[in-house]
Amino acid sequence: METLQVVKTTQPEIQVHTMFRGDAERSHKTLTKKKIAGVILNDNIPVRMEYIDVNKLVPLETQRETNGSWTLSRLKDLGGFDVLAAGALMVAYDQRDDTYYVFDGCGRLAQAQVNQAPSKLLCLIYEISKERAAFYFAYNQDRGRRNLSKEIIFVNAVYSGEPDALIWRDRLNMLGCYIKGQTNYAVPHPQPANQPEIKYRALVEGFKLSDGDLSLMRQVRDMIYMAWTQTSEGCPQIRQDLFLGLITFMRIYPEARENGLNKAVQQFINWVAQGTKQAKVDWKVVGGNQHNKEALSVAYGFMMLFRKSQLWKSSFAQHIVIDRFKDFNSSEVEEQAE
Repeated sequence: METLQVVKTTQPEIQVHTMFRGDAERSHKTLTKKKIAGVILNDNIPVRMEYIDVNKLVPLETQRETNGSWTLSRLKDLGGFDVLAAGALMVAYDQRDDTYYVFDGCGRLAQAQVNQAPSKLLCLIYEISKERAAFYFAYNQDRGRRNLSKEIIFVNAVYSGEPDALIWRDRLNMLGCYIKGQTNYAVPHPQPANQPEIKYRALVEGFKLSDGDLSLMRQVRDMIYMAWTQTSEGCPQIRQDLFLGLITFMRIYPEARENGLNKAVQQFINWVAQGTKQAKVDWKVVGGNQHNKEALSVAYGFMMLFRKSQLWKSSFAQHIVIDRFKDFNSSEVEEQAE
C-alpha cells in the first residue's frame, strides 16, 4: 500500500505521495494566491460505471479515425481482447438524443468489435453533452496524455465551442480552407466542396507571418490553388512550406501582389505546377534549406528561380531586389512563427 510523504508546512499540512518531486508547499501557496486552492470543478456531474453493449456505443464524431492495422496488432499482442489492458472507456451520455458517445476509447471499442468479443465494455459514464465531452477530450490530450495532432485538438475545441478556437474557425472560413485531420468532422462543418485542406500550423503561422493580414493569406492560398487545381494532381491540400514561403515573399515584395508583376508571378507558379507536384517543389532547397527558417528559404528560392525564368522582365528588377532580404527583419518573422 502506498505511503504518504508528509511535508511540514504551516496550516493546512500538505500531504503528497512518495513519488512526488517538487516543492508542494510552494505549489500550494501559489494556488492559494490565485484563489484556486481547494477549488473542485464539475463534482456535481452524475457519473457511474457500467458495462454497456458495444452496439450502443457511438464514437464521438470528432474522434480520431481508428487504424485497422493498429487494431489488429493490439489484439495479436496479447492474444485477444484484454479487459485489464483496455480499462474503462470514457463515455458521455447525452440525454438530448439518449446516446452513449465514446470520447476516449474508440480504439478499444474497435478492438472489441473486430474481435467479436466481449459484447459489453466497462464504461465510465458522464451525463454531459457531446460538445462538452469534445472539450475535455481535446483538453486532456493537449495536456500530455498522448500526442495527438493539432488538427484533432483544434477540431474538438471548435466542436465544443471553445472561444479561441472559434476565432480561428472564422479565420479559416475567410481563408477558404478546411481542417480535418484524422477525424470524420471538418472545420468548417460540413466540409466545404472545392476547397483545399490546410494544416493547423500553416493557419496559425501564416497569420503571424502575414502580420494578421487575412487578405494576404487568401491571395496566396488562391495563387497556389489556381496553379495546382489545373493539374491532374489537383489541389486537395495547400502545402505548408509553399504557403508560408509565398506569404513571406509577398511581405518582402508587396509590389508582387498586384498589376503585371503579380500576373507574372502567378504564371510562374502555374508553370511550376504543370511539371511538379506540390510536395516535390524544391524552392526551399534552392533557397539554402536554412534550419528553422523554412519560410525564408522557400521565399528566397522562389525569388531566385523566378528571376531566372522566361517570365522575368527587366522592369521587375526595380522591385525584386535581392538586398531586400537583408533589410527584411527575418529573425522577427521567424520568432513569430515559433
